[in-house]
Amino acid sequence: MKQILYGRGSISNPTTWLDVFSGSETTTEASKVSVCAAAGVFSNLRVLITVAPGGVATRTYALRVNGADTGLTVTFGAADTDQQDTTHTVTVAAGDTLSLHKTTTGSPAASITDYFTLEFDSTAAGESIYGTRAGTKPSDGFFGPVFHSRFWGSTAAVLDVVPIAGALTARYYVLTSAPGAGGSGKSITFAVVKNGVTQDGTGGTVDTRCTISETATTGNWTGSLTLAPGDTVQTVVSFTNAPTGSTTSHGSCFTATTDG
Repeated sequence: MKQILYGRGSISNPTTWLDVFSGSETTTEASKVSVCAAAGVFSNLRVLITVAPGGVATRTYALRVNGADTGLTVTFGAADTDQQDTTHTVTVAAGDTLSLHKTTTGSPAASITDYFTLEFDSTAAGESIYGTRAGTKPSDGFFGPVFHSRFWGSTAAVLDVVPIAGALTARYYVLTSAPGAGGSGKSITFAVVKNGVTQDGTGGTVDTRCTISETATTGNWTGSLTLAPGDTVQTVVSFTNAPTGSTTSHGSCFTATTDG
């Protein structure tokens, strides 16, 4: 299923990374990496900037996958404010990490706002992807989103409302720091909460738990959690044996009942 990702950033540093699901921008890549939760192809990168680089300066934006720039790239010359790449495509797998990498040459105009759009076409019918950049560190019992890019919070008000019928079919998680040393028994567990009920396999619920233990930094859940319009969903985190706190990127795959 075709899907358009878009975002807006605003930072003057010469090298930055943008979250592909929101445009939030920073000088530290690890805090803006998101996780792709389905296989597919990215294409049609378009970027608009509010101020041209000027002089002989340039600005370049590249889709970045697993920490490496790809060929899906646009470069702004001195007078340019609108560029697009409609030629290159980038194939990704579920679990790949994503960001938009901005670099410069010369001394471009310092203060700009950048807007971008990016097309994703899933390999499987009906699939769409959603992600959350690393952001803040969750604490034990904190809640986070499933479908939008927002920080963790201590209240259950951090949630998403489902607009159409379908199923949550995958969740991928990436930590910036491992929970603990080998043999420590330290772990972080994530689960989806549907309509206020944690989906952990008890009481007839779907078991959506994903536990990342000791020296590991990645984990995922795949399955099928049926969702109806108006359902609410969120992510809840739980700690075992006081693990090291870590910022967390996570991505979701939603499979619509009706494709398109």
